[in-house]
Amino acid sequence: MPVVRIDRHAEFNSRTYLNDVAVLTLRRPVPLGKDVQLICLPYGPLREDAYQGRMANIAGWGELYYGGPSSASLQDTRIPIQSLETCGESFKRTSITFTDHYLCAGSLKGDKDACRGDSGGPLMLLDQEQRFTIIGITSFGRRCAEPGYPGVYTRVAKYLDWIQQKLV
Repeated sequence: MPVVRIDRHAEFNSRTYLNDVAVLTLRRPVPLGKDVQLICLPYGPLREDAYQGRMANIAGWGELYYGGPSSASLQDTRIPIQSLETCGESFKRTSITFTDHYLCAGSLKGDKDACRGDSGGPLMLLDQEQRFTIIGITSFGRRCAEPGYPGVYTRVAKYLDWIQQKLV
């Protein structure tokens, strides 16, 4: 699918991954199907929700394990959303301060996670009407499913105004 424009956040920090968000403009609409669906943005109560303790879905075609092959088919799983405090403790040896611009999710046992090649993919909640809402964008982690390290996601609700500006 040809991309005609990429709008990256002007204040993206490659050291801390703060503002790790972009909007792609495609030449034509993407055909919807089994692996490609519309997704809602987090408005209303989801805009302010901390999400901690909720189960979310992730999906992607990234590596099946760290250093392994990429998946030939869309992979998806459910993972728990962790607190920012848990995330900060896990990544305490880094220079990252986990503000509410981030979300952290994944099993601390290390059994489920996004992996390389999944970056930019969705962290999403499923509502009672079976609609997905994107609450996070896969950003970074320590390897893949490393015990004690949740994955880190850009919190979409913090960028809704910026996203809306890019869509007009």
